[in-house]
Amino acid sequence: MKTVKRIICALLLVSMLASMFFAVSAAEGDSKKEERTGITIERIKTKGVTHAEGYYISDKKLEEIPVTYEAWVYMSSSQTYPQEGNVILANTPHIYAMGTDNWFSFELKNGCEPKLMFGYRNKEVTEVVFWKEGRVPKDKWTHLVLVHDTAAKKVSCYLNGELKETKSFDFKPDKTTIDNLLFLAGDGYSTNRRAFTGTLGDVAVYSDVRSAAEVKSDYKDGANVKDDDLLLYYQLSAEMDGKDAPDLSGNGYNMNYNRMMLTETQMDQIRSQDENEYAYSIAFIPDTQYMVSKFPKRFEPIYDYILENKDKKNIKYVIGLGDMTDANSTKEWNMVKEQIDRLNGVIPYSIIRGNHDGRAGDAKFDNIFGQKNSDYYKHVEANGGFYKQNSVKNTYLLFEENNTKYMILNLDYGIDENVLKWADKVISEHPNHRVMIVTHAWLNINAEPYTATDWASPSSEVPGSINPDQMWAKHFKKHANIDMIICGHTNSDQVLVTPVIGDNGNTVYQILMDGQYADISTFNGLGLVGLMYFTADGRFAKVEYYSTAYNRYYYEGHTDIHLDLDAVASDSIDISGEVSLEGKELAAGDFTFLLISTDGEFDVTPGATPIKVKNAADGSFVFKDVTFYKAGTYHFILSADAENSIDSATLDESVYYVTVKVNKNSKGELTVSETLITKKGSSEAVDTVAFASVYNAPASNNTLIICIGAVAVAVVAVAVVLIIVSKKKRAQKA
Repeated sequence: MKTVKRIICALLLVSMLASMFFAVSAAEGDSKKEERTGITIERIKTKGVTHAEGYYISDKKLEEIPVTYEAWVYMSSSQTYPQEGNVILANTPHIYAMGTDNWFSFELKNGCEPKLMFGYRNKEVTEVVFWKEGRVPKDKWTHLVLVHDTAAKKVSCYLNGELKETKSFDFKPDKTTIDNLLFLAGDGYSTNRRAFTGTLGDVAVYSDVRSAAEVKSDYKDGANVKDDDLLLYYQLSAEMDGKDAPDLSGNGYNMNYNRMMLTETQMDQIRSQDENEYAYSIAFIPDTQYMVSKFPKRFEPIYDYILENKDKKNIKYVIGLGDMTDANSTKEWNMVKEQIDRLNGVIPYSIIRGNHDGRAGDAKFDNIFGQKNSDYYKHVEANGGFYKQNSVKNTYLLFEENNTKYMILNLDYGIDENVLKWADKVISEHPNHRVMIVTHAWLNINAEPYTATDWASPSSEVPGSINPDQMWAKHFKKHANIDMIICGHTNSDQVLVTPVIGDNGNTVYQILMDGQYADISTFNGLGLVGLMYFTADGRFAKVEYYSTAYNRYYYEGHTDIHLDLDAVASDSIDISGEVSLEGKELAAGDFTFLLISTDGEFDVTPGATPIKVKNAADGSFVFKDVTFYKAGTYHFILSADAENSIDSATLDESVYYVTVKVNKNSKGELTVSETLITKKGSSEAVDTVAFASVYNAPASNNTLIICIGAVAVAVVAVAVVLIIVSKKKRAQKA
């Protein structure tokens, strides 16, 4: 009995010690969690306006739909949080309330209520908010997890590894939900005003429904980087404030940190990394509608800045992007004309109408600028031309700088086929000019050309007008000398650039500049000017975006955009093979091979010139960088060239058929998608192009000498025999 009691006491003692050990361990674990750090989006003041110091944006879009959202967060009780915002991770477009895309947002409402929100069906929004047991406590690091189980039609909220609350949520996102770039600690909403206002630690996203055990494991050990369902993972600390955040999942969703406003010194640091030297610039004035209507005192400084920097930045032209006014009122037009008149005789300029500058048939624009006695009309008349006399709604202007010829083609808002045919004619008549098409509406909120189904498309407001997608497909893509198409109309904090490829392989940069919604944010009017700088030869350009109201460059990453105006869209492949030679050691250049273009039946294309290459010493040969400038299917014949190969060899007469398929994506980028090589007479693909030749040794000099000697000996022998025979005959007669 005593033995049993001793055993029981020993077990109790072990149990007590174990409990103490685990309690200490748990306390140490909690202590370590309390010692966590994270990143914060600092708030700074510029001229009395408080705004986010920076923003994080991803390298690419998600490839799978998020299901489980995780983050470590710290919310201070000493801070007041906005009702909406506090975004942890999102992919909302720039102005989600007016966007056409679907999207998601993982955030904290009121700074403590976990929220999952989705945009869908153009403008509709659905959300689930946890405001009871799922509330995030203040003044302590908390591991927050939201699991969106679409099959069970619910979202579960976990805090520090424990399930706190579950809510019904009957919404299933699809692939369109992830068709935007990602933002961390904020979103794409104008001026990043929905930035996370607490401190954000590690963030992870999975593509599967995480179990309670997996959530607890993530709370204890961090995200499982070996899990195939892990989409992205950032380990954030105070040391990473203001720095890029790499994606530790290995999937490449790296976050790039950019500042909202940059000083001249900061821009000089960025410029110092540019290898190009720029000789002159063009200034662009995006939509000024809110500057005129709401912040008129900040409108005039836009023109002050341009005129004051005319010489310093060598500004050669000023180009307006429309929506000069907001309400098309006489008062607003008087303000606009007063400032534009300051450019007359100082810097040449071009202007276009936007949809806020009068609907179809409205005469104000032409009454002010289209009269024959107006300065602008005289300018167009002297340097370009009109679609219609007594109207400056559709014009072109020519100028030359450093031996580079330019055409600015100004197109009105909501044009028809007749105007486009005129535009085609004008472009074709000036093949040696670099063409800039300037029109108010071209790119939508997704930085793609407007279509009939887009909100605020030209055709939705001007009956009978052609939308940009059709303008490009039917007219502009065929011209090799178009460099760029520049527009406003679509509100975007950032300068957006979408390259597209013309029929001739030329890259056309579609550029959107329009910070109108940033103007009506807390900044109360930015007074933005886009400055495009050009190299002396006109080939390279870059864009900077400047706020004349705050004397800062706006939106790092979108205020230093580089363009190669001679870039040609293409993709290329190497076509290789090998040759062997029996009977002799192969030398470099012994054989020549031909690659020649054919039609689909492998008949040589008339006028086609073959590409020629020679073999290397090891027998290999390669047609390097066979380049394609258009999508389609290409056919070639590959063979040996008997005329340019070594003598005394029996040449392999094999003929190979090469078929190359080239695809073009929605942005006009070309990719070789398939290369098929078959041998003539067979439909089976071959892995290796191989030629086997045999060397036929010619008679050497020694052999010839031996042969001559043998013949000589034979001749002598015959002569000796004849002499002997002759002697015998004479002896017999005697």
